[in-house]
Amino acid sequence: DNSKCAPTSHCDSSSNVQFTPSVEEGTELSNNYTNFIKHLRFSPNEGRIWFDSHPVVLIRPASLSLLHWELNKRLGHHQAGAILAQLGYESGVREAVLARKLFPEAPLEEMFLVSPQLRATRGLVSAQMVHQELNLSSSHFYNETIFSGDFEVDTRVVEEGMTNSPVCWNEVAYASGYASTLLERPVIYKEVECSAT
Repeated sequence: DNSKCAPTSHCDSSSNVQFTPSVEEGTELSNNYTNFIKHLRFSPNEGRIWFDSHPVVLIRPASLSLLHWELNKRLGHHQAGAILAQLGYESGVREAVLARKLFPEAPLEEMFLVSPQLRATRGLVSAQMVHQELNLSSSHFYNETIFSGDFEVDTRVVEEGMTNSPVCWNEVAYASGYASTLLERPVIYKEVECSAT
């Protein structure tokens, strides 16, 4: 299922969890994922999971799929898409702010490599940047990314079969919110290819 789209102090010492990135040690990728995973802390005594200083929750993809399906059924395709897009956009805005906090000295171009790693670390989607062009002086930005493993595709195909229109509202809006925040100007991603179509 590929879609293509143009506080540490809160952790109880007894609840530290070790993670092993599923990439080869010594690669640039493993170093980057390790940078993110060290910000993930479990505090079962508080009933909390923290990513940096922000609380997060673990939720099964099946639950997200059910939410997606129920929204579609009750509100219709377009209204459900609008809600999921708003959630995705807000998440993108917040993650861009977090990325800037975690890597304050990183060049703007490299900040677009952080987003796919944040999404993968949270278990939301695998995203691979294919091509990017960025020229602030001419206000030019182009980014092509492939998303794999998105629950929106899985939900659509399993529950309703193939469709004539793209379904990855959440991920496309996330990318738009992330880029708009970093570039401080509106950026709209468009889903141009979807394995659910």
